[in-house]
Amino acid sequence: MLSHTFTVMTFNLLGWNRRLGGAVASIAGADAGVVALQELTQSAAQVLGEELRPRYPYQALRPDTGFSGGGVLSRFPILWEEPLRLSERGHTCQHLALALPGRELHCFNVHLTAPRLRPWPLRYDATRREAETAALAQRLAGHPGPLVVMGDFNMTDRSAAYHRLARLLGDAFREAGAGPGKTFPHAPRIGPLRWPLWPAPYPIIRIDYIFHSREIATREAHLGDGDGSDHCPVIATLAFAHP
Repeated sequence: MLSHTFTVMTFNLLGWNRRLGGAVASIAGADAGVVALQELTQSAAQVLGEELRPRYPYQALRPDTGFSGGGVLSRFPILWEEPLRLSERGHTCQHLALALPGRELHCFNVHLTAPRLRPWPLRYDATRREAETAALAQRLAGHPGPLVVMGDFNMTDRSAAYHRLARLLGDAFREAGAGPGKTFPHAPRIGPLRWPLWPAPYPIIRIDYIFHSREIATREAHLGDGDGSDHCPVIATLAFAHP
């Protein structure tokens, strides 16, 4: 039996996103109770924080230069929040406790380091991402109570890193989404149109996820329109399961 549904969203804004009004509209249109943001710059934090404050009075924003900032917008009170670095030069991640009606929910906003292309021998080097995944899995293993972990993981669902997390948590889109759920690269808008060749005409891989602990079930999951970003947001409606 399930009780109290709530909706969450993860959205990599793109560090050089100049369509912040579009990002505001994308977030408002999703109407999620909790929004996790990656690549949050100072300008994006100012615009989104001010424009969305009536809708999201509880905010934990940690902007940074380039691609390392992060933040969470919430309709639910934030009991506490702590920043995390899963590696020495990793992106800003966050661990928050939120007060939902009758329940406390722990939420992780995650942005893992993307693999690097090494020229000789030609290969993708995912060493740092694997170390960050191990550090995250260690934090999550045995974590008490309901838990949602979402963000830009820079890994496909065929990778060893994905399966390491999927052994601990449920994948919301895999459970209740339609289609392959590919989120990257999302062609940005140029005026009223999308640029069809940047850097691909449509998303080709799934790297953005919403995971949850076993005390939570997924009712529905879908992709949003990430206006101005190279990522599609992921949105999921979740529910607490009665003990």
